[in-house]
Amino acid sequence: EDYELGLAHGIDVYSPIGDCGRFTSHAGAALEGKDVLSEGNNAVIDMLAAMNALLFKADFTHSYPYDWRTNKPIIQRATPQWFADVKDLKNTACESLESVNIIPDSGRRRLESFVRSRSEWCISRQRVWGVPIPVLYNAQSGEPLLTAESIDHIIDTVRANGGTDAWWTLPVAALVHPQYCANGETYVKGTDTMDVWFDSGTSWKLLEKRAKTDEKSAFADLYLEGSDQHRGWFQSSLLTSNAVRGVAPYKALVTHGFTLDEQGRKMAKSIGNTLAPSLVIAGGKDKVAEPAYGVDLLRLVVGSTDYTQDVSFGPTIFASFGDTIRKIRSTVRFMLGNLDGFTPEMAVPYAQLPAIDRYMLHELYHFKKSATAAFSKYEFFRATQALNYFTNTALSAFYFDVCKDRLYASSPSSIERRSAQTVLRHILINYTTTLAPVTCHLAEETWEFSKAMRAEFGSEVFSVFQEPWDQTDDAWHSPTLAEDWVALRKIRSLANRAIEAARKSKLVGSSLEAELDIYVPAESRLGRMLKSHERDLSQVCITSRASVHDLGDSGVAATDGAFEQTDVVAAFGKETKTTIVCRRSPLHKCPRCWNFHSVADSTLCGRCDDVMASLPQQQ
Repeated sequence: EDYELGLAHGIDVYSPIGDCGRFTSHAGAALEGKDVLSEGNNAVIDMLAAMNALLFKADFTHSYPYDWRTNKPIIQRATPQWFADVKDLKNTACESLESVNIIPDSGRRRLESFVRSRSEWCISRQRVWGVPIPVLYNAQSGEPLLTAESIDHIIDTVRANGGTDAWWTLPVAALVHPQYCANGETYVKGTDTMDVWFDSGTSWKLLEKRAKTDEKSAFADLYLEGSDQHRGWFQSSLLTSNAVRGVAPYKALVTHGFTLDEQGRKMAKSIGNTLAPSLVIAGGKDKVAEPAYGVDLLRLVVGSTDYTQDVSFGPTIFASFGDTIRKIRSTVRFMLGNLDGFTPEMAVPYAQLPAIDRYMLHELYHFKKSATAAFSKYEFFRATQALNYFTNTALSAFYFDVCKDRLYASSPSSIERRSAQTVLRHILINYTTTLAPVTCHLAEETWEFSKAMRAEFGSEVFSVFQEPWDQTDDAWHSPTLAEDWVALRKIRSLANRAIEAARKSKLVGSSLEAELDIYVPAESRLGRMLKSHERDLSQVCITSRASVHDLGDSGVAATDGAFEQTDVVAAFGKETKTTIVCRRSPLHKCPRCWNFHSVADSTLCGRCDDVMASLPQQQ
């Protein structure tokens, strides 16, 4: 504010403070040589008091810049600097951001506000290291020698002598252009170095030969840095690129937040609350207190967070993700185990798959599309959310549960088992490629274990990253089928309530001991759909039998020795009253498939009898 006020009123810049932080002779003999922040400050107060000009004196706490390394206050003083005039550049720079994909969108407003609020850029620094500003000064007058010929000569000389160190090591005479050597003037080298933001802000130039783009396109696909770089690297890169090429240097700009500890404090060495990634990966000396979680878990934690915000990390958070990655591993292991020996000849065409398998491919199709959309927008946490939801809701809690009977008990050559395997193969491939960007080692490990099965299908790629990303089929998208199965899963939830009530009363142990009678108005859309899927209901509800009945005016048949659950099921745009009656099966448990389908105790059910008869007999 002092500078701007002086500029507006034509007041010359006056700074009577030397390089050592002491008053110079320009401040007067009474202050000359005194340290500004200590004895000098006190001397000024004493002088004001002696002149009867001190109105008030008191100690108070206020905001003041401190050096973060030494925790000592900084003296701000006016010194000659080099500036770049960006007043006529900032509008063009902001316009060039219109074609940039900025994530999060709030970063666009923040970056634009910083660009528009500046009119000049101080590009010089007084450091003992850095890229020198190639300017010579007249030894007598101090006037800079700043001509195109002089600068080009200095650049050529520096390049010919091994780089910027030549500026400091070569004599001045070697840096002066020949046309200025005979003018009778003596020159000295400047000691200012270039602002490091100018160095990093021109890094896009390194991509010039690699970028396959036209003149008016960005060289870099993506710039990624923290939110503090809106006033730093992001801005300096934008300004330099627009000054030289008239375009933004990046096609996309992603801003991340900062890491916090579990108490929400910023991680900092000075606080001592930093967490080294190597400690998370390899663990500490005490493996109980500081277990080794591995690279994949660390990547999963990071990939599951909204990195555009500040994110907390700590032992409790990493421990909770241990369960998540174990769930993913067990999901993969289930599919690998059930695909052992699966060949192309065993695959079932889509049109011949049972409805439940076609529904699962519909779910897989939409999972893959959701993950793809999230990754393309750099929303990795949404991709991992989609992965976790698909794992827990579609696979573990539903499909794997439902298809175990077919996989474990049906004949290896039966279409029921082969249909489930066909779907598992599609799931495994697309599931693994979705895992790969986040838990890359687990994905590669899965790929290695599926090598034999993949080879049967003609896939010989060495790495999962060589595999096509999306191997779903548009034909799998079936909204009408999905609508039916959303309703069926609601029926399953209602059935589970009835089974749980029977289990608590010791009527049944496992759900396979139960039989279900489902009562719903026969003419309702839900009733017609359930009747058409009646053969699937026992599989969906994992019971030994499930039948559909009309919930007419007479209501539900007598339910002695049974448990009943009634609720309104929202499906197909309507709410339909539904009652499910759970009773114990009168049949016996098959010792092979555990379904209550046997007519006598300890005897195989009809299906298992046929399966065993078809298997090769061991001698």
